[in-house]
Amino acid sequence: MSDAQNYGNHARDAEKFAFSVVTGWVGTRGTVVDRSATPEPDFRIEYSDRRLGLGEVTTHTDPTVQAMWSNAFRSGQPQIVDLAPGTGTWSVSLRPGARINGLRREAQTFIDMLRSQGLVGLEVYEQWPRGEPADTARKLGIEHVASFEGDDDAGVCYYFMPSGGGSYGGDPDAITEWVEQLLSSEGYLDVTEKLLARDADERHVFLMADSATSFGAAHALRELDRALPRRAPKVRDGITHVWAVPRFGPRDGFAALWDGISWAAVRLPD
Repeated sequence: MSDAQNYGNHARDAEKFAFSVVTGWVGTRGTVVDRSATPEPDFRIEYSDRRLGLGEVTTHTDPTVQAMWSNAFRSGQPQIVDLAPGTGTWSVSLRPGARINGLRREAQTFIDMLRSQGLVGLEVYEQWPRGEPADTARKLGIEHVASFEGDDDAGVCYYFMPSGGGSYGGDPDAITEWVEQLLSSEGYLDVTEKLLARDADERHVFLMADSATSFGAAHALRELDRALPRRAPKVRDGITHVWAVPRFGPRDGFAALWDGISWAAVRLPD
């Protein structure tokens, strides 16, 4: 799924995507029923051998960044600000809480300021550099801005939302650590409690990485074709399956699935 796809209704989007992933995985072994519009768990797996599976879907979202996305989608062309022809093509990386409306209004003036000083890029920290154009960048919530080489007649600015931060040391068990931290955090305890309160042969937790997910876990999820986690996640007794899915991954990517025994890579639907 792309980073812009249906973000304005990201919760429902995640539920629909989870349903398609699990349906593909179940295949001819049973039927997956979408229950996300009810108080029940988000999906129900009715296996042909009469076993029952229940699943709950959640996204790891930063509320501040979520609000930024919602604001961006009100523009009709999210992540793009039109500039005057001849301004060139620019990219802007934003901080959490950045003023999207302010960026739309002031992007042209800000870019013109950069160009007048002969700047093709700027890295902005909390206290440095001082003066303009860095002060305007801080006011707008801009962390980094750069000019692309290419069509000099173009006039467009692409802006990018904040990531979860962190680094990736090459260990795919960053996924396992993320699963454990997320499911043990207070704001996500209801995900497992909803499943554990009901009788079922399988209880699936479907986790979608999002704006609050660390860079390491998100990166490892995008590289599941290269390496799977090795360590079993420590989850509450009764949770039989854990799905971990990259939101901003390639369309031909994979989901990581812990089935109580080992990790596997499940190809995502087109």
